[in-house]
Amino acid sequence: MPTEAVAPAPPPVAPPSPPARPGLATFSVPRVLHHLAADRSIVFHADMELAKQSPSFPILEHFLLNEYSQEMTTIETKCGFSPLQVWTTLTLAWKESADNDGILIAMTGDVSEAQIGTCFAALGKPEDEAKLKTTYWPDGNMMLYEKGSDTETLRREVDQGSLMDNPDFATKLSELRDPYASIWAIGVLPDSMKSAAGMVGMGVVAPTSFSLQVNLERGLDSTIVLQFDSVSDASVTKQAINQFLLMASSMAPPVYQSLIKAIQIDTQDTIITLSLQLSQIDVEDLLKTL
Repeated sequence: MPTEAVAPAPPPVAPPSPPARPGLATFSVPRVLHHLAADRSIVFHADMELAKQSPSFPILEHFLLNEYSQEMTTIETKCGFSPLQVWTTLTLAWKESADNDGILIAMTGDVSEAQIGTCFAALGKPEDEAKLKTTYWPDGNMMLYEKGSDTETLRREVDQGSLMDNPDFATKLSELRDPYASIWAIGVLPDSMKSAAGMVGMGVVAPTSFSLQVNLERGLDSTIVLQFDSVSDASVTKQAINQFLLMASSMAPPVYQSLIKAIQIDTQDTIITLSLQLSQIDVEDLLKTL
């Protein structure tokens, strides 16, 4: 008796792929981070290219031009470029240092070292021309400067490993939830800074690390995340922050009182999250008061 053919079983259905996790896969890592040493503990980064795409930027630009109109006009006249137009990113990176203030300034823009040198000479600023001789230009439009450090020191800094080789920093960078943040900061605090923060008083306990993100794409969407050693440290610090905000709100002008009251605080185990969201209209109204 012939055997009846059995249809092959359908192949197993692959489970759906997990949603993409915001992090290094979607976050555009600024190239400047590869030119910073691995021992930089705190980094602040502002992306002017992203900020310029914000509907809020023209208002902010108007404020800056009004506040610094004379300086801007002088630079445009004598140097042939507008700082706001050529400036693309600003990065501040801090590390513990006994020899200097430990703050490195890195700027990128559509301008070269030769143009900057010519500009300082035209402005008649010999002190800035002297500083320019101690800067390090890793490529054509990126300048690194640190008080007390010379060009060779900055050049050799990354020989022992760049900031992207620091696992603690790389982990915090991968945790940034908004790959389009115009402004962000990451800090992995050394023990000396924790001790200094503890001396501030008001029950504040220094976090072990923190991150900041500010997105200007839809008004203002900002988040600060503080990581603590223990649940009790987070709880005590949350109480201190609430007390500080209550006091600040009572003393601030009316326009800022609503802003302070809009800050949301959330605690989960050893993490405190502070967030503030303002609509485009709110941002415009706030900038008009500055």
